[in-house]
Amino acid sequence: MAETYGFSESDLDAFAEQTAKEVQKATELRQRLSELVGRAESRDGRIRLGLSAEGAISELEIDPRAMRMASAELAETIIQVSQDALQDLQRQSRELTDDASVAPEDVAGIVRDPQALEGQMRQMQEGFQRALSDSMTLMDDIRRKMGR
Repeated sequence: MAETYGFSESDLDAFAEQTAKEVQKATELRQRLSELVGRAESRDGRIRLGLSAEGAISELEIDPRAMRMASAELAETIIQVSQDALQDLQRQSRELTDDASVAPEDVAGIVRDPQALEGQMRQMQEGFQRALSDSMTLMDDIRRKMGR
């Protein structure tokens, strides 16, 4: 097997395989993150709220007894519960990304378009293989010209 600059074809294959595994992990992480729901409830348990991964209210339960609250108090409670649900969503997201050994701020860039990332990695690998092949050909030509 030909080797140049310490890289063999098997090195490139291993790199491609590792890259494919990382893309798969990123795709799975993206899916799991998109399924998260942050949940919280008021201190008295009369208001429950769920936030989707996009930050939209996906669940809202208001006990009829909560309707007896003054409108300003009810609004304040709903705002507080939604903030608590957001914190729960962020906590879950951190736990997932910590388990995946990915910094939360890096997740968006990694998982935004895993197919495009995989395509780019494949193009990089093909380009590297072409350059490696061209280098090998050039080195063989130089050796022949030098009489070796």
